[in-house]
Amino acid sequence: WLPKWTSSSMVMMQTKSSADSMGYLYSFDINTKSLKKMGFGAQGLSASPNQDSTLSLLSKGGDTPTLSLLNNSSFGETPINANSLADKCVWLGGKTPTVYCAIPNQFPEGNYPDSWYKGLVATEDSLRKIDIDNDVYYILSDLSKESKEKIDAVDLSLPKTETHLLFKNKRDGYLWLLKIEE
Repeated sequence: WLPKWTSSSMVMMQTKSSADSMGYLYSFDINTKSLKKMGFGAQGLSASPNQDSTLSLLSKGGDTPTLSLLNNSSFGETPINANSLADKCVWLGGKTPTVYCAIPNQFPEGNYPDSWYKGLVATEDSLRKIDIDNDVYYILSDLSKESKEKIDAVDLSLPKTETHLLFKNKRDGYLWLLKIEE
């Protein structure tokens, strides 16, 4: 299980992802002790719930991971026109569903997410801001081109001010900070 606290009483949990097996997402309310399956399973499923647990960013595995948005109440799923792993994204605060994602410039041949999790492949990423409601994509940075280093971004996070994006380079573990220009 991969738990993610989304509030003081709600834990979103997913099964560990593999392209060779079905993955599932669940919500667990610690007050009522209720466990609820969220949506349908998928091969290589990874999920990243937003701050209030109303939406989840999903990625599905295979040769090229695909992103989609899950409404956690209706279980309606909307495809997102970007290929990445939910593990490489972070939610922006506020009411509009917006995420920052590290989008690989290309995917090395592999079976995702397994090949990436095991370190058999690494990507070189561009950072994008995705306004999901309006289907608008903003390119923030081609990380490898700007830094002159190969950067496979992971563990993206935002401080409360949302003025900077923090992430680690999965290749060497170094921490990076990118000022976000609005």
